[in-house]
Amino acid sequence: MRDFVQDTNGNIATVSYWGSIEAAKQALTTLTNCYNCYNCNKCYKCNNCYNCYNCNTCNKCYNCIKCYNCYNCYNCNKCYKCNNCYNCIKCTEQPLLNAATNLWIITIRQDKTMRIGCQDHSLEIWMNFSDEEINDMDDKALEFWKFWKPIVSHFA
Repeated sequence: MRDFVQDTNGNIATVSYWGSIEAAKQALTTLTNCYNCYNCNKCYKCNNCYNCYNCNTCNKCYNCIKCYNCYNCYNCNKCYKCNNCYNCIKCTEQPLLNAATNLWIITIRQDKTMRIGCQDHSLEIWMNFSDEEINDMDDKALEFWKFWKPIVSHFA
């Protein structure tokens, strides 16, 4: 028995992930947490999107338009707040720096914003956070920030 269902566009939803064939089929109708999306609209938390439109929080977008908050975009157009873009066109906030650290990925963008893990703020706000505010983000955040702050401050 196959562990996935597939729609007419070649999009795949894994049955073991969704718990049932019916739930996997429903995922394909909403394009959430899909694998191998193709020519889709409004992908969300999908993997391997190709020629899609309005991807959000996806991984490995290729030739997509209007990706938002995605990771590993390649040859996309009009990306916004994505990480690890390569060869994309008209990215509104193309990263200046992507650093894969031992805990979180640091992305610094041309618009002077920075994302560390799930936290996304302007560089000015990052530089002005108190130790207490940083510590409240995660139990490892303060030690991490004390090491990385002097390095990323060159971009502020």
